[in-house]
Amino acid sequence: MDVYYPPSSTSFFEKVVAQGGALVSQFPIGTLAEPYNFPMRNDIVAGMSRGTLIAEAGEDSGTLITARLALEANRDVFVIPSDMTRESAIGSNRLIRDGLGKLILGHEDILSEYEIVDKQLSMMTTMKPTFAHPIEESIYDMLCLDSLGIDMLAEKLNLDMPALMLHLSSLEIDGIIASRGGIYSIK
Repeated sequence: MDVYYPPSSTSFFEKVVAQGGALVSQFPIGTLAEPYNFPMRNDIVAGMSRGTLIAEAGEDSGTLITARLALEANRDVFVIPSDMTRESAIGSNRLIRDGLGKLILGHEDILSEYEIVDKQLSMMTTMKPTFAHPIEESIYDMLCLDSLGIDMLAEKLNLDMPALMLHLSSLEIDGIIASRGGIYSIK
């Protein structure tokens, strides 16, 4: 990168590189910071993280584009509520109102959101049963993260229904998973 934006952050960027860090861009050398480039950059930023924190966004803010990109990438969007009388808060408060962003009052709210995932991942590695077939292990791993319907499992595993039903039945008989209303989950 040879063009830093905002220019006031040039010394910060240079310090990152001097300390062994890297600055990466999908744009060619010499590309200026043009408004139409920001959504492309923000798409990468939103996809690299587990969640995006929105501090404040006006009604037509580019920050709302980043929030949309994060949601499209199945990432969490966290929003700090702002004074409803400020125009610079209309977009961020609307994310909360519309259920697209999770209201955050402090860092604890974000940390508690991910402790559940960390516990689930820990459960997958520390208390994992032995499986008769690798497909059954894949099913188990998926269900540790979320309960899923049979159609979604078939799609994610790229399996036909008879083969999937065989493995699901085996896991149910072994007492590893349960089905309620066509949704499978870890027992």
